[in-house]
Amino acid sequence: MKKIVVAGVPEAFSQPVIDTIEHLKSQGYDIQFIVAGKGTNQMMAWLKDGTADIALPLTEGCVKALTSQTMEGTNTAEQGGSEIISQLTTTPLRWGVHVKPNSELDSVEDLQERLRDSPESVTYIVSGPNSGSANISRASTKEWGIPQETLNMRVVGKIDQLQASMRVVPEGQEEVLLWNHQTTHHLTTNSGNENADFKRIGDYEPEWLAFVVAARKDLTQEHPEFVKLFLETLAQKNQELTKERATSKEFVDKWFGGDEQEAISWYETTTFSNQNYTAEELQKDFEKIVAAGIITPEKASGVQVERILGNLDKSIAAKRQKAFSTAANAGNRQQSTAVAAANTPLFRARQAAAKQTAPKVGR
Repeated sequence: MKKIVVAGVPEAFSQPVIDTIEHLKSQGYDIQFIVAGKGTNQMMAWLKDGTADIALPLTEGCVKALTSQTMEGTNTAEQGGSEIISQLTTTPLRWGVHVKPNSELDSVEDLQERLRDSPESVTYIVSGPNSGSANISRASTKEWGIPQETLNMRVVGKIDQLQASMRVVPEGQEEVLLWNHQTTHHLTTNSGNENADFKRIGDYEPEWLAFVVAARKDLTQEHPEFVKLFLETLAQKNQELTKERATSKEFVDKWFGGDEQEAISWYETTTFSNQNYTAEELQKDFEKIVAAGIITPEKASGVQVERILGNLDKSIAAKRQKAFSTAANAGNRQQSTAVAAANTPLFRARQAAAKQTAPKVGR
């Protein structure tokens, strides 16, 4: 089997997956974790072009990308298509609403008022066009009743680039960034950081689960047993991520900038999943994502969620049936070749000669 590449965000949510990869490496598998600094938009592009085989995208971005590919007819194994193979969490993501440290805005209500009165003075900065920061910016402002055509959005890049952008916002202008509350807390004035890049003025929490696990269809079709092993190992590593480990100095320093209280908050508000969506569950979240304005009704119409949902047991059965059919066809070809050879003149002549020279056995 080829080398397997798994992509995820540089956040604590990826820790059980990193642990899974280390375990599988110890079992002899060639598997690697790579960081998608630009988030879900980057991960879905990597799945499509083959840079990654498995990814941990945000639910809304993954569903949006796969819906678009399905409508275009490009979500096939031959064209780099992907499917959702598991939930990663069952809890939603807590998005912090961030502005510049010296902003006059002190609350989400202040931001809403500014968006209504002078939308030209507010720009949402995001990591990518289909990133979580972009999709949740649209979802939150739509929920607040802000006309989407007045929303200004600018793609900046990774978190360090977003930090740099926030440091140089001109007077009279506001930049807004939606990002994971807990992992950016140490970068905010709210934490007491005198050199903070952001001020958090509130939170936004969508109505669907935060992350899923997606995989390329060529992997799930050609190596479904490995994908199932990956998910079984991940389920075990999810359970091994205890509160004791989540509050260890190494873990807190790595993922939360040394802020133990935010690590505790993250642990207590995050529930990892050990199973895939059912079609009914995905349909409900799909409808919420459409209602939030992340997927347009036009693109959503006629989409069957089963087409973006993987079924490993079905893939394993299909692979075994294919192997059985291949073996049966090979046996039939050998039999046909033998029958054809038996009907040639040369074969019949050799049979006759053998009968004439064969010794006679008597009493």
